[in-house]
Amino acid sequence: MGDYVLEKEIGEATVTSIEEMLQQDVEDNIEEFEDLNENKKTSNIYRGKALDNIELYQMTAKYETKLILVAGLVHSGKTTMEVAFYQMFLRGVNKRLQFAGSQTLMDVVERSKGLRITSGNAIPTVVRTSTAIEDNYLHIAIVDKKHKRHNLIFTDFAGEVFDYDTANNNGDYLEKFVGLKHVVILVDGEKLSGRQKDQALLDCKNVLLTLLQRKIISNETTVHIVYSKNDMILASKNPNIEKIISNNNNKLRKMLGDRKGKFLIHRIAAISQNIEKIRNYDGLEELIESCLDNENDEKQQKVKATNMYANRELAQSSFDKFAWKG
Repeated sequence: MGDYVLEKEIGEATVTSIEEMLQQDVEDNIEEFEDLNENKKTSNIYRGKALDNIELYQMTAKYETKLILVAGLVHSGKTTMEVAFYQMFLRGVNKRLQFAGSQTLMDVVERSKGLRITSGNAIPTVVRTSTAIEDNYLHIAIVDKKHKRHNLIFTDFAGEVFDYDTANNNGDYLEKFVGLKHVVILVDGEKLSGRQKDQALLDCKNVLLTLLQRKIISNETTVHIVYSKNDMILASKNPNIEKIISNNNNKLRKMLGDRKGKFLIHRIAAISQNIEKIRNYDGLEELIESCLDNENDEKQQKVKATNMYANRELAQSSFDKFAWKG
């Protein structure tokens, strides 16, 4: 399950090959669950739906994984972006990365119906994320250009979780994400390109402030600022839009201060409504690639084996249980 790798050169995957892979993984999940229910057995079989905490723990105990927190307020484009990751591979527009399976395909297929060309929707849509945050982790496995496999886990939490005014209601849960290696913060490109630009910029700052105060962003954290719906930004009638974005980036950088972690800016278009200026899925592959830490992996390989084992001391945060067990 989830260990398939396309036997094609990177970037040459066809729609048919990935469609078959998606369908086969979903069918395998269903068949295995039916067998388990009939025999009344328990196992580490994934439901194909978004992972819950227990399933996430099981995965991190079995595979080396990287958890990425995706933050942004309501309608900023979080779920659309994550679903579009899969659609990018499905449409075969990937150039350097290969799709290698997923344990949450059934959920992604359900959420992505509104993004498919055959859906007939004038404007692409996805199912609104539930306000429940305990069971919304989406898994995707990819193979990079060096043929190394990566298991990525993206959170898919409702925007209310990151609202500065209501974050205290989710404080205990958010503390489990302290010190993550990668945090992705979305800026709503639709609001930014129109009359609500000030609100879009304020929303982004509030989310960043919430993550800083909760210490989710540490000195080591790589912070990705992602401007979603870049097709709408490029179509904006505001002649100062690029200057506004540049000034916002500078302000966010100052909020973060001097840190060891990287500060990266991305512009993405999950499903472009302005294909004359920007193609579908633009920027998505680059965003995924920036979360792989290949440079750090190469350095770690030079470290002596005795230093490669996980720290056995008492965890400072309960979320340490989600780290790879080594």
